[in-house]
Amino acid sequence: MLRLQHITFSCDEPARVAEFWGKLLDYETAAAGDSWLASDPRGEGTRLLFNRMPKSPTIELPIHVDVNVPDREAELARVLELGGRLVETKSHSVGDLQETWTVMRDPEGNGFCIQSPPNALPTMLNSATFLLISSICPSEASAATGSSKRPTEV
Repeated sequence: MLRLQHITFSCDEPARVAEFWGKLLDYETAAAGDSWLASDPRGEGTRLLFNRMPKSPTIELPIHVDVNVPDREAELARVLELGGRLVETKSHSVGDLQETWTVMRDPEGNGFCIQSPPNALPTMLNSATFLLISSICPSEASAATGSSKRPTEV
């Protein structure tokens, strides 16, 4: 069976970004040569690796991380205290189901969302979303996924 080993971030200051994510997810952080790791002490979450390397010159990165939290509003205040930056809060409804999430940036601008789905467990990394470029035009992608969001939206 395949297993996701880690998610790698390009950073100017790996220690600072690892500390931010470690505090956000209640992970332990440790130096690993010139890089830093943030690991779930329970052994349940995906390990995060922070490398000192240049970032892509793109404005919107083709990856962002979703973090499930028990209380999105309380977590928003905590993320801001840790050095995160608020981008916007969005909501989406389908029938009786509604979801609200807040788009954030870590201290170096890496995108992530915090959200409180029903019956949320303690703060944990929920998913990493990779947006891939393909020959499908936005209207075909929307029809295929049932989403009205453009493929490049965060």
